[in-house]
Amino acid sequence: MQNMKINTLILLALAFVSIKAQNPNDWENPQIIGINKEQATATFSSYVKEADALGFKQTDTEKSLNGKWKFRWVAKPEERPLDFYKTDFDVSGWDEIVVPGNWQMQGFGIPIYTNIKYPFEKKQPYVTQKPPKEYTSFALRNPVGSYKHEFEIPNGWMNKTLFIKFDGVKSAFYLWVNGQKVGYSQGSMTPATFDISKYVKAGKNSIAVEVYRWSDGSYLECQDMWRLSGIYRDVTLIAKNNTFIRDFIITTDFDESYVDADLNINLVVKNTSMEVAKGYSVQATVFDSHNNIVQQSDKALLGRIPEIQPEKEEAINLNMKVKKPLHWNAETPNLYSVLFQLSDSKGKVIENIPWKFGFKEVEIEGSLFKINGQLVKLKGVNRHEHHPRTGRYVDNETMLADIKLLKQCNINFVRTSHYPTCTEWYKLCDEYGIYLMDEANQESHGYNIGNKILGDNPDWKIAHVDRAVSMVERDKNHASVIVWSLGNEGGRGQNMKAMAESVRNIIPKAVVFCDSDMDASDIYDFSYIHPDKLKTLVEEHTDRPILMREYAHAMGNSLGNLKEYWDVIYAFDRFAGGAIWDWVDQGIAKKIDGSPLKYPENPEDLTLKDNEFYAIGGDFGDYPNDQEFCINGLIAPNRKPNPHYFEAQKIHQSIKFEMLDASNKTLKITNQYDFINLNEFDFDWSLKLNGKEIYVEKLDQLDVSPGEETTVAIKYPELDTEKGEYTLSIFARLKEEAQWASKDFVVSKEQFLLSEFILPELGADKTKTLGYSESQNSIEVKGEDFTIDIDAKNGALISFVFGNKEYITNPLEPYFWKPPNDNQERNNYVRRLGDWKGAAKNRKVANVNVSENKQDNQITIDFDIQPDKIDADYKLTYTIGASGKIYVNAAYHPKTSSNPLIPKFGFRLAIPKKYSHIEWYGRGPHENYPDRKHGALLGLYKSELNDFITPYISPQDNSNRCDTRLAKFTAKSGQGITIEGIQSFSFRAWPYLESDLEAAKHNHEIEQRDFININIDSKIHGVGGDDSWGAKTHKKYTIDGNKPISFGFILHVLTN
Repeated sequence: MQNMKINTLILLALAFVSIKAQNPNDWENPQIIGINKEQATATFSSYVKEADALGFKQTDTEKSLNGKWKFRWVAKPEERPLDFYKTDFDVSGWDEIVVPGNWQMQGFGIPIYTNIKYPFEKKQPYVTQKPPKEYTSFALRNPVGSYKHEFEIPNGWMNKTLFIKFDGVKSAFYLWVNGQKVGYSQGSMTPATFDISKYVKAGKNSIAVEVYRWSDGSYLECQDMWRLSGIYRDVTLIAKNNTFIRDFIITTDFDESYVDADLNINLVVKNTSMEVAKGYSVQATVFDSHNNIVQQSDKALLGRIPEIQPEKEEAINLNMKVKKPLHWNAETPNLYSVLFQLSDSKGKVIENIPWKFGFKEVEIEGSLFKINGQLVKLKGVNRHEHHPRTGRYVDNETMLADIKLLKQCNINFVRTSHYPTCTEWYKLCDEYGIYLMDEANQESHGYNIGNKILGDNPDWKIAHVDRAVSMVERDKNHASVIVWSLGNEGGRGQNMKAMAESVRNIIPKAVVFCDSDMDASDIYDFSYIHPDKLKTLVEEHTDRPILMREYAHAMGNSLGNLKEYWDVIYAFDRFAGGAIWDWVDQGIAKKIDGSPLKYPENPEDLTLKDNEFYAIGGDFGDYPNDQEFCINGLIAPNRKPNPHYFEAQKIHQSIKFEMLDASNKTLKITNQYDFINLNEFDFDWSLKLNGKEIYVEKLDQLDVSPGEETTVAIKYPELDTEKGEYTLSIFARLKEEAQWASKDFVVSKEQFLLSEFILPELGADKTKTLGYSESQNSIEVKGEDFTIDIDAKNGALISFVFGNKEYITNPLEPYFWKPPNDNQERNNYVRRLGDWKGAAKNRKVANVNVSENKQDNQITIDFDIQPDKIDADYKLTYTIGASGKIYVNAAYHPKTSSNPLIPKFGFRLAIPKKYSHIEWYGRGPHENYPDRKHGALLGLYKSELNDFITPYISPQDNSNRCDTRLAKFTAKSGQGITIEGIQSFSFRAWPYLESDLEAAKHNHEIEQRDFININIDSKIHGVGGDDSWGAKTHKKYTIDGNKPISFGFILHVLTN
């Protein structure tokens, strides 16, 4: 605690150094980070009544100032109302704004999304230099928001010390109370607290806040996110006695066996009066989760406070040994409560402070990262604070939805990218069990990663250090925080080292992380690296733990090859894990008609309305912008999981199932949890035949400790493999309801193929007549109740009439193009694979041959085709039976070794839109691709077309289903078409064409057609996932254009 005090005093001394001669504006001076601000402290509330404190009820020592404030926005500082802070200034004609909230989300100014570029002219520390004309900041040079609000002091508060706390204001602000200037603050992601005791009066009071969109602090806030402004977190009025507990820190240290622990508490008590405070004492009482008192004596954790001189403070240490406390970790987040009671000289309790904490010890042992002595794997994600309507302000209900979805996704680790988030988030992570990398609000990416312009510049030292100190002081008592990050993609040099030192001054055993300066980091960071290269790097770096702060850039249709990363992670004990980029798509709900943003009646509503779309960078005329680069989430802005969420869920699962011997029906089950036994779960298995469940049974309770394994016998009946394909699926489920999921929720699953699928045959039908006619332009095959027309010039099947109904809208024909996804847009996919886009459209038929098979009553049409720009032979064959079934086959034989990769190998056709009910036997139910299908089990699924497609915010390829055996498209009548695979196939279906998809910038702009466009493919290019700025899809998930390929399926009509 003494180190903490010294650290803070140094910061305060430096903060008041002024170089105004050089920098006339406080907000363009990196050495002024605050004026008249209070020291940073932990987050807690004081109570008058013990019972209220123990119940963590709403405290009567705080008053929220959230609500509607008067507001005036201007485009540049010189236009701001200079005297608005005066008590007689008339603001009756001003607008109203909701606090907390970003002003751009309420119709003032322009949201800007940029990743690396500073949105103003880069010339540190200045933010009002003239930028290029296309920049938003050219006209809106540095917008200022002037806030005005009135509040009343509650009865009995005037004789107390009064504070006002702003939990988050972006990016810098001045404060006035009753016309008197109180202070200034910057550093937008941690609280700014001011003592306003001498500025307030009994009854009604006036508060004025002047907020600047940009400040020198913005040079350290160059994060990949929407740049939004204003008072976006809570504003609270706080009443303290004149002697009060200003701060405390709780640490726990286990013995060598991690059984018993030392509980250490350091408190700071402050005296704000002009008299000496004598005879004060503090008592800490510890309770377990059942509210039982832990300490054996009421004298334990009791301390007398030395005399406190006027306007000074004193520290006191309390400690106690606790026998066999329950550990806190993400799997068993056991929390204890402590009640601090400050008593005056007469023994009267004058302050009650409750807090929940966990017994937890984080350490690096050699090169191993451990929690409570146990190696852990961090299955993580990066999370920005984002709400599609309220921007940086995220309400509690949405935060809780995030927590539950994280837990259900088997995610145990969140990086608070790239700043300390709302304090309620930390409480939820403490309670539900999520490890946190708490990240300082420091990024100077616009000057490049590892830059020394800011990282090694002494003028910027105070600003860097403050961002570390304010974070650690605020969050130091949260059980969930396991790693302290100095920021993201920032500088390198003395300022990084000073940040690390400041963290350890507060928490000596802190694990410190820095991605931009490895000399300041306890952990290696290898982010966005191909798994093969990653493995090599891990083998070469053996002296520290390894953690990927970011990997698997989940932009749009992405997250391929996630399993390959986890194969590497599990191969090394010192590889702690990684955090996927990122959690939620940062789309903003915007009216299609272009109306300005404003809060609806319920701004916390996540539902996207029919007249809205999700806006991306540039959609507000903002510049510079990085367009859809903010759309990287496992979940959508409305908190609906994207398809790749389910892949992460599967790969992150902590129970491993392996088939040891199918003939002996033996499985090996490995417990990959770090702390819990598998006896906490129920296990069951299901046997399916051709997708239909025929047998289900529960396993006996398993008793498997972390890291251990067991073998179990699965007693399914003997298989009659002539009937078809058998699959065995096994599931681990929650035995009891959890806070984050219901009873029987599946936490782990696996599927095993026990026999092969029986392929369909065309079959012979000699009872019906079949014939054909041939002309220069077409070949017509006619049966008793169907007619099929094939274009003789290009081989396309252009008509399929059955029972006087046409079942094809656009021809069935070869097709090789797959529209790029976001990853592929940026890795030259179109240039590299672009020859295939017109390869089928411009194909040339070299030869056509029609033959009859009298024995089987079938007609076969063969086309020898030369694809355009591709050096290969391509044979297209239709074999048509008398029942109307069509066997379609394509055989590809390259004639060179220089053909490009093939985007997809298959066909496309269009059918009437009324056949929009889809049923399939294949992987599902959600979208899946060759490199992202582990989370999609084989089964029988059904969906309507609108639910089958994935409406990615940035239009791109979507909706694929892999390893399909059978697909049906039907109307309500039951009529439609069926596709049966001669081998397993992939298929996609959309109410639009590929060209429609590629032409649209937003989902609502895709032209909707009156047909269903279906792609049927033997193979399709994987989605990729290493990064979204050049990394290619892994080779094994691509299609080699220089190897032979054969593909076939049967197409037929369903008449009812």
